[in-house]
This record gives sequence, C-alpha cells and structure tokens, in this order.
Amino acid sequence: MDATLAYCRAAVKQICEQFGGDSAAVILCGFSRGAIACNFIGLHDDAIAGLWLGFMASSHYDGVRQWDYAGSDRASAENRLARLRGRATFIAQEVSTQDIQDYLRSTGARDPFTFQTLHFGNHTDAWVLRDIPERRALRAWVADLLRRRPGRPRGRSR
Repeated sequence: MDATLAYCRAAVKQICEQFGGDSAAVILCGFSRGAIACNFIGLHDDAIAGLWLGFMASSHYDGVRQWDYAGSDRASAENRLARLRGRATFIAQEVSTQDIQDYLRSTGARDPFTFQTLHFGNHTDAWVLRDIPERRALRAWVADLLRRRPGRPRGRSR
C-alpha cells in the first residue's frame, strides 16, 4: 500500500506541474472497484486525503459491504470516512443508491453527499459519455464544487 500511496501523490504532483493542473482542485473519481478506491486509497491517511477537493464514486462505495481483502471491513471503512472532513462526494449507482445512503446514515457521517441513481441496470461507466440528465447533474456538481472549493484556497497552488 505504501508504494501505491507514494505513486498516487507523485502522479498528482507531476500531472499538475507538467500540464498546469490546479492541485487545489483535484477530484478523485472511480468506477466499480475504483469507486471503492476513492476512499480505500484516497482516504487511507491524512496525507493522501489532503490531495482531494472532492470525490466521485460510481457503482459501489467503500464500507457498504465487506470484500475479500484486508481493510474492507466496516470499522476500517468508517476510519477512512472520517477523513472526508467536509469534502463533497458525488455517489452514483445503478438502480438505487439506497443501500449506500443507509450505510452512510448508520455511520453518522454528515459530510456533503450527493446521490445519483443511474436509470439503467448494466454495470458500466459509459453513462458519463452520454448526454443524459445524470451526466448533467454530475457536471453541475463539479462546477459548483470548483466554484465553492470548500476548505481550499482559490487559484493554483503548487
């Protein structure tokens, strides 16, 4: 895990420096296992958690169920969840987000969560490529997050 965290921090720094990215406006996105990784890796510790302005998880969420790897248990997931510290999260899920909402409510998490039901049953990330209301909702969420930047300084930071 240490190598993954070091690589992630270095990659974000390099991309921002090399391509003019705003390191104070990085949103961590993931689909399926990547959605779980938003918290599993993105909130692993305070150092990595500090990289992100917000999170977008599509088609799963860390802590809702236990998987077959160490650290996927509820207690570990709740420790990671505590590192959100007011950062916004957009959560999309096929058919219903109710199980995720129930899980988050049971943890007492109060961070700003936006839930988006995807109105088709197939497990695909292609919804972000379609001109549909769900994608428009995500884009509006991103625009609002970038405008407000909760807990972050405005403008580029290096």
